[in-house]
Amino acid sequence: MPSIPEETLERVKMLLRGRVRELQILWRDGCVVLQGKASSYHVKQLAQHFLLKSLSVVALVNEIEVQNSVTPWEADNSASGGGG
Repeated sequence: MPSIPEETLERVKMLLRGRVRELQILWRDGCVVLQGKASSYHVKQLAQHFLLKSLSVVALVNEIEVQNSVTPWEADNSASGGGG
C-alpha cells in the first residue's frame, strides 16, 4: 500500500495553518482521503486544493466535515431581519 510522504503531510498542514482540526491524510482503496473538521466549505476546498497541488493523485476523497458554517441563504435571511 502506498504511503503519503511525511514532507507532503507537513507542507499541507503548514499551508492550512491549523484551519482544519484533526486533519488526517490517508490512503484508502487506491485513493487519497482527507479527513478532519473545518469551519467553512472554503477551508475544506483549500485543504483539497493544497493536497492536489502537492501530490500527483488520480483520485481524492474529501471527507472533511464542515461545522458551524452559515449558508449564504441563512446569512441573507439573518441580515434582512428573519424570515416570516
